[in-house]
Amino acid sequence: MGLFIALSVGAALITPFGLDGLLLPIDLATMSTLGLINEWQSPNFQQFQPLEVWIMAFFLAALSGGWRLPPTRVLMLLLLLHLALRHGRYAELLGWSDRC
Repeated sequence: MGLFIALSVGAALITPFGLDGLLLPIDLATMSTLGLINEWQSPNFQQFQPLEVWIMAFFLAALSGGWRLPPTRVLMLLLLLHLALRHGRYAELLGWSDRC
């Protein structure tokens, strides 16, 4: 394991950027203006987002076709997905808690 890590760090250092390539994630994480970059912000599900429709269509197709859940459970999961995307406090009900 230690050999793999040493070789990985060595391979990362032989790029044209050298040590700056390894320090870039740390520099980005400590930027005070990181919240101003619109491309890196998470989608705001307080307004209509097409991503929510795609996620719900995927779950509807997968759960009603491939996994064979009863329709009431599929609807319940889709409702919880919508609530989790709309309000961060319902994320635990759907099963992921790192979103809050």
